[in-house]
Formats: sequence, C-alpha cells, structure tokens
Amino acid sequence: MKLLKLVFVICLITIGVNHFKLGKSSAKAGSSGFVAVTNPEGFNPAQVVVLGPNCSSAAGQRTRALIAQLAQARVPYVQASNFSVTASADVQGLYRLQEVMQGDAPIVFVNGKAKANPQMQEVMAEYGRVAHR
Repeated sequence: MKLLKLVFVICLITIGVNHFKLGKSSAKAGSSGFVAVTNPEGFNPAQVVVLGPNCSSAAGQRTRALIAQLAQARVPYVQASNFSVTASADVQGLYRLQEVMQGDAPIVFVNGKAKANPQMQEVMAEYGRVAHR
C-alpha cells in the first residue's frame, strides 16, 4: 500500500506546481458513494478494478473477500496492487482520486468512478448503472 501511495504522489508531482494553484474540488459522491476520478491506465473499463494488497493484513483480507463476492456474482473484475495515471489527465479528477486513495483498501474503480473500501452492495449498485446503459 505504501508503494501504491508513493506511485500516486509521484504522478501528482509530475502535474506541476501550476496545477495545484487551481484548488482542490470536493469529491461529490453519487448514491453509491463512488466519485468521478481519473481512470487508471491499462485496465478494461468494462471490468471492476480492485486495487488492494494480496497479503494477510486487514486490507488484504477485505480485498480477498470482495474479490470472492465479485467472482460469485460473476462480475468481471481484475485485481491490481498498483496502477498509473497520465500526467496530463484531468487535474480535478486527480484530486478526487487522491482523496479516495487516502481511504482504506481496497480501492474499487467502476467506469470512471472510485471508492475506498466499498461494500459489495455499493459496488453492485455502481456496476449495475454501467451494465444497464
């Protein structure tokens, strides 16, 4: 998790000092609690991306439990322990992503939105919005 946060901080630094003067926007969550963020690169947007450790820590246990529930519900997902974003990405989306990343793992991405440590019902609610478009 520390490596993940370090990678994220490095991405923010590459944006430049001028972008930080724009001010931090508040992350407006929908009814499922997911907020619009900058998407991680290299992942299929049709899949749920579960970002969390694969270890015996509490965060690792939560990550594995959520993945098991997604698999049981036959929701396409991918687990990752790190990610990257484009430095030229939407600055406000990066700020919102930073807010989400400060929460507990797992961090879950669904169609351009993310939430820290969501319950399965929240993931399914957000996934359902995407699947029924």
